[in-house]
Amino acid sequence: CPKPGTKVTIDYTMYTFNRYGPLLLDRTKDRGEPFTFVLGDSSILEGLNEAVSTMRPGSIRRLTIPAKLGFVDATKQPQPSSFEYQQRFKNAYVNPIRQMKPNLVLDLKLFAFQEP
Repeated sequence: CPKPGTKVTIDYTMYTFNRYGPLLLDRTKDRGEPFTFVLGDSSILEGLNEAVSTMRPGSIRRLTIPAKLGFVDATKQPQPSSFEYQQRFKNAYVNPIRQMKPNLVLDLKLFAFQEP
């Protein structure tokens, strides 16, 4: 399992739910490349850091990240890649009318990690 400070590479699909069902927010397949980050980096979603730290390369998980471990502020990573996804994200998480932020769901696969 990767430790803090380790560079990890994942593939993910990120969505939330609204009253109509699942709402796609982003996916690495649309970016054309996996998402790479340093485990433990405070700019990454806390729930994502926590989950990836217990995974092995090749493992697949569905995470339900409660709002308090998700986008507690709009600067956390990963951010949606396309304009359409950014608008959905803003409506769900940055909208000042919304008093409660929704849970976040990520389907992810850990490709590899590289020790520092």
